Amino acid sequence: MGAVASINHAHIVEKEEKHEDVHKVVSKLPQYGIVGHEQYNQIVSNGSVSMKKLRELDPYLKYGGQYDGDEKDTEDFKYLTFKELPMFGPEHKSFMSKILTEQMFENLKSKKSSKGYTLSNAIMTGVVTPSLQIGATAGDEDSWEVFKELFYPIIQALHGYDATSQSQPIDLDSKKIVFSEKQKILFEKFVLSTRIRAVRNISGFALPAGSTAEDRLNVESILKKAFAGFSGDFAGTYYDLGSLTEEQTTFLRKRGFLFSAPTARNLLTGAGAVRSWPNNRGIFHNDTQTALVWVNESDHCRIISMELGGDVVSVFDRFCRLSQAVTAAAEADNRKIMWSDKLGFLGTCPSNLGTGLRASVMTVLPEFKKQPDTELLSSVCSVFDLLAKPPVNATGVESLEDQRYDISNRERLGVSEVQLVQKLVDGVSAVLRIEQKLAEGMEVAAVKDLLAVRTIFVGPPGCGKGTQAVKIRQEFNLAHLSTGDMLRAAVKAGTQMGQKAHEVMQKGELVSDDIVVGIIAEAITSPSCANGFILDGFPRNVSQANMLDELLQQKKQSIDCVINLAVDDELLIKRITGRLTHPPSGRSYNIYFNPPKVENTDDVTGEPLIKRADDNEETLRQRLDTFHGQTAGVLQHYSAKVINIKGDGSMENITTDIRMALKELKKQKLNAGIDA
Repeated sequence: MGAVASINHAHIVEKEEKHEDVHKVVSKLPQYGIVGHEQYNQIVSNGSVSMKKLRELDPYLKYGGQYDGDEKDTEDFKYLTFKELPMFGPEHKSFMSKILTEQMFENLKSKKSSKGYTLSNAIMTGVVTPSLQIGATAGDEDSWEVFKELFYPIIQALHGYDATSQSQPIDLDSKKIVFSEKQKILFEKFVLSTRIRAVRNISGFALPAGSTAEDRLNVESILKKAFAGFSGDFAGTYYDLGSLTEEQTTFLRKRGFLFSAPTARNLLTGAGAVRSWPNNRGIFHNDTQTALVWVNESDHCRIISMELGGDVVSVFDRFCRLSQAVTAAAEADNRKIMWSDKLGFLGTCPSNLGTGLRASVMTVLPEFKKQPDTELLSSVCSVFDLLAKPPVNATGVESLEDQRYDISNRERLGVSEVQLVQKLVDGVSAVLRIEQKLAEGMEVAAVKDLLAVRTIFVGPPGCGKGTQAVKIRQEFNLAHLSTGDMLRAAVKAGTQMGQKAHEVMQKGELVSDDIVVGIIAEAITSPSCANGFILDGFPRNVSQANMLDELLQQKKQSIDCVINLAVDDELLIKRITGRLTHPPSGRSYNIYFNPPKVENTDDVTGEPLIKRADDNEETLRQRLDTFHGQTAGVLQHYSAKVINIKGDGSMENITTDIRMALKELKKQKLNAGIDA
């Protein structure tokens, strides 16, 4: 390979190499075409290539790895091989960089998928492009299984989906969408356009990040054959990306149909998915320009259904038929679409798993645009797991005059296509009704009150109530009002009620209900409670519940629900009486559920484990009897608002159950409020 080989990372030496045509040499460096000449020209000085500068300036060498030669290498792209864990820095933001440990790297670094995709291939884009959110790609169908030790935690972090225990539903029946006449009228008034898209990949061929030229050609051939056979409302035209005329380019760009080579900051670029661009890539659209297919961009194909206006059912029906047509094309070649019962439709990026579906509408919302609180629309959308984004200009800045918003589904995994589209219909309907209410004079404070959640968490000792309260507080942006913590904070801050509590405690007396309610009154007026709160440890009896209700009524508020974590007493006794801890490290064990390898001995240090004196059955049964005696009246008092959650599952499953219950509560509260 001559001069170029001598400057591959594997052979870098601390000296300058002299070459007759140094610019020609530099232009052949592996990633020159991606990063650009301005970056690489910095390594040229007085006709020499500085090896030291090459190591410093080539972003693909900055964090470790070397150009070792990969069978998928092309003239315009070379894959890196990482023989050690990459040198992640504070600039690395991706899930991959946070999840990939030294041990995980060692476990996976020698593994290969059936088509030769390696761990180095999978993580390369996240290493060389630190700003990415996800930072890992699959090179073929097999990658999702071979590298699941890495991918499954990324999926959990990104989607909140447990791929080890959950399964992905599929439902492409547009007739199931509920779209009332009243909703249609709203959508006709406020919605400019509707668009639904997803990716599909053909089993047996590598994905773009790991594909060969032959794979790309075969995928394109199968899809072109399908396009040629389309008839009726799908009849249309296919454009080869590499042979577009200027007129065709202008036409496709004006309509938003054209895709271009990703930039250096894109996940696909550092993954090798842009190799040999634009060969065997193309665009199909039907004659009415309501169905679009991108070929060999981020995936084998991206299918898109769209039209002007807000007829969501029509757009979804076309999407379903287009999906079926692509599936039929694969089956006609004795192949199938990539699918996993756990992960749904498979593709290049973890973000497009599951349904892989993005359903969106472009709306005009002048009243929301007027609001100083720019988060109001996002808060309403989040109730339905939707995202709202305003259009931005070429520099990425939102226009203050543009009243349009793109609203789309946030979820991909764990829900079906029908469920996602129904959430879009229901959520956008709520947004549009609030838009009308605001125009009629509804106060923003009233909207925010409908979005607030005020709840009480109830549960016996050892049920994990405090842990769940912290998780839910963070997710719903609520204040966690624990009576013990509030008392201490009020005393420390010297508030009026804090001073009274301090005087009582100094005398060794119990703090009265009046003082506790007074401290709660101080707390719920603070900005931290604007979105609602979780009361933990109060009320403990009916008298306290009545006092709380009276306090909230004075503020025109009320408790929305009571989350009751129900756990069998015998299970709790095992949880608590079986606890063993290693104080220096904080490691904990349980003789029933997670025993140490050697009895009463820490697995790591071999040091003795400690059992707390009050973790005994007699003390615990007394505490449980007291709890049940006090709580029964409170649960009866709020009987119409109690949501029972099984507290004997995993912490993650319990959190999911609480999350789903509170989301449903928020929907009901919001819909009831704006329909009143």
